[in-house]
Amino acid sequence: MTEDSQALMDETLSLQPFELHYGEALPDAKIAFRLMGNPEGPVVAVLGGISAHRIVTGAPGEGWAITRAALAHERSQSQREDSIADAVRRLVSIAQDNAGTGRGESADSSDVRRRIGAFFARAQVSDLLGFKALLKSAQGLESVGDSPVSKVVFTETNLDIATYALELQGPRGVLDAEDPNVVDAGRWQEAFLYARGFTISAGSNEIMRNLISERALKLPRDPAK
Repeated sequence: MTEDSQALMDETLSLQPFELHYGEALPDAKIAFRLMGNPEGPVVAVLGGISAHRIVTGAPGEGWAITRAALAHERSQSQREDSIADAVRRLVSIAQDNAGTGRGESADSSDVRRRIGAFFARAQVSDLLGFKALLKSAQGLESVGDSPVSKVVFTETNLDIATYALELQGPRGVLDAEDPNVVDAGRWQEAFLYARGFTISAGSNEIMRNLISERALKLPRDPAK
C-alpha cells in the first residue's frame, strides 16, 4: 500500500434487519468497509468474503439480471450530484468577468455566446434524460437503453463544459487551487480531471455505445476478428 492509498477510515455498517427484495430479511447483517485515497472522492473497499452458508439475494439464475439492474441505477444516478445546467451558468460568469481584461475570451464575443448557448441546450437535454430515466424506473418501465444513453450524454457534455471552462480562463487555466490568481478556487481544474473519470466509471462510454446499439437498437454485433 502506498502513502497515497492509505486507509482514511475503517467502518462497520450494521443493518438490522437487512430486508431482501423478495420479502425475507437477514436478522443481523454487517458490512465492513474501508475508505481509501483522496478524501474528496474516496474509493470504497468492502472487506470480507462470502460465507459457505450465505443467503442468496434473488433466485438462482438471476445474478446477472440483478447486477445489470444495479449498474443501471449507478449509471443513471452518476449525474445527480449537480446539474450541469448550473455548471453552464458558472461558465457565463467566467465569460462576463473576462470582459475588458484581456485574460481570455469574454461574453462580448458572439462565438463565446454561441458555444455557451449550445452547452446549455445539451445540459438541459442531459438533465431531462436523467429525470425521464428516474421516472420510468420508479414505475417499473425502464428500458435497456435509458441508463446508457443518459450516462453517455451527461458525461460527455460534462467533460466538454469543464474543458471549455479552462479554455475561457486562458493562462489561468493551468493554475492549481493554491495559487491566489486561480479562478473559482480551482474547482474547474478539479472538475476537468473528474470529468474524464466519469466517462470511464460505471462502464466506459465505449461499452455504453455497444449496449445502446446492440441491446436497445438491436443492431448486429461487430463480426469476430
